Amino acid sequence: MPYPGDEYVDIVGMDRYTSGGGESEYNANDGWENLMSTGKPVALAEFDPGENDNVSYLTPEGGRVYTYTCKNMLEDFKAMMAKGHKISYFETWTWSRSCGQLTDCEILMNDPIIFTRSDMLEYWNNN
Repeated sequence: MPYPGDEYVDIVGMDRYTSGGGESEYNANDGWENLMSTGKPVALAEFDPGENDNVSYLTPEGGRVYTYTCKNMLEDFKAMMAKGHKISYFETWTWSRSCGQLTDCEILMNDPIIFTRSDMLEYWNNN
């Protein structure tokens, strides 16, 4: 879809899946550059380790355990930032592919580049 214009848009975003599917694979095209050129805040609107990719094993109950971890997600975010990409926020899938369900969630959420709800409350209470 073409960009409708600044008068209609407050924030722009795209999806990224580790399998390379979805709206964009950030390494494969200039999608982030196009979004950043709008001057609007850019979101990683949906982030997912991929339904059939990165599965290390299935649990006895049939659940999936992913080899892609939140530490990998953080490394991806830092690689994007190193390329000059700015992310205003990100959203992971829910259930077994959510940030809270992937391994190393604490590493991601405690990294200085991540600004959490607690950080926001502290910021507002001190400013």
